[in-house]
Amino acid sequence: MNKCIAAVDMGTNSFHLIIVQVKEDGSFKIIDREREVIRLGSHKGKEFTWISEGEMEKAIDVLKDFAKIAQFYKADVRAIATSAIREAKNKSEFIDRVFEETEIKVKLSMVKPRLSSFISVYKMHWMFIIKKFFVLILAAAARSF
Repeated sequence: MNKCIAAVDMGTNSFHLIIVQVKEDGSFKIIDREREVIRLGSHKGKEFTWISEGEMEKAIDVLKDFAKIAQFYKADVRAIATSAIREAKNKSEFIDRVFEETEIKVKLSMVKPRLSSFISVYKMHWMFIIKKFFVLILAAAARSF
């Protein structure tokens, strides 16, 4: 069986899981995907400066489910956290708890907020391209983990 990679996009409003099978020729095939709505920092209005205990628990529950799916495919998991986590004052505690409870290592996205907003606004038009780009980046990043 070809190698599988599970990519988790940990956004402010939802977490996405995409699992791809990387073939020997470098091509890939999407074999599974999941999405869970989650609101990080929602109790603070527009200021995402703190992830509450309840939000942490919900996020970890979602990630546990994603980890089980990835385990089914024997996929290596790569998780990228975006602005709500990156900007939270308790991000280190959150990332540590995620690892302790799920064994998923979370990396912080370095995408600039303006670019992130641009992607969000146009993602319906660019969904296919973004997915291909996202998977290709993860396949390349798999070698650097």
